[in-house]
Amino acid sequence: MNPSLPESPADSASTRALRGLLVAQFFGAFNDNAWKLMVALLAIKQVSATGLSGSALEVASQTQTTQAFVIFTLPLMVVSIFAGVFSDRFSKRNVIVIMKALEVLLMTAGTAALFYNPEGGILPLIVLAGMGAQSALFSPSKYGILPELLPHHRLSWGNGQLELWTFAAIIGGTALAGPLLDLADHRPWIAGVALIIFSGAGLWASLGIPPVPQARQDGGLDRKS
Repeated sequence: MNPSLPESPADSASTRALRGLLVAQFFGAFNDNAWKLMVALLAIKQVSATGLSGSALEVASQTQTTQAFVIFTLPLMVVSIFAGVFSDRFSKRNVIVIMKALEVLLMTAGTAALFYNPEGGILPLIVLAGMGAQSALFSPSKYGILPELLPHHRLSWGNGQLELWTFAAIIGGTALAGPLLDLADHRPWIAGVALIIFSGAGLWASLGIPPVPQARQDGGLDRKS
């Protein structure tokens, strides 16, 4: 489409339809990266309290960071095996809304875990694994719904917008995780409350995505489907 031409009514409608998806994706990616880094930072803080210093502290800190990334990535990889089938068997819009609601529940559980144990512990790691699984189920629907929301000539634009908002969220979540914890001081659950609000905003935005039909009722994992 020639950018110098005004948007048609159909293009304006598709832009409005995409807006909810972009906001939902932004807050989802923001929370994924913020929570992942917050869990790692809390674990590093625990390690520092043991009195380690120098290279020993550096190795322990790297181990905690790697652990957080693995705990998030492993469920994401495993659940991705069947996530595409899940998004086809149901309306992609419904999958997106359900996954955003699940994100609110996970952030609430994580915040409650930090309220009862400000040092972190195992429960925030379990929530982190849940965020990885939730992201895996969310991803096929967020990409697959684009052709159902946008006309063919706007798909490249839509993909570009989705990637732009995703990268902005990754940068924002990574950059603000530390400052959020610093502001919360000895009450890290306050940072969790901020993530609950963000996930709630993403859920609210997802409700604005227009309904779409399911792609198919059977088939999926085998080679003939």
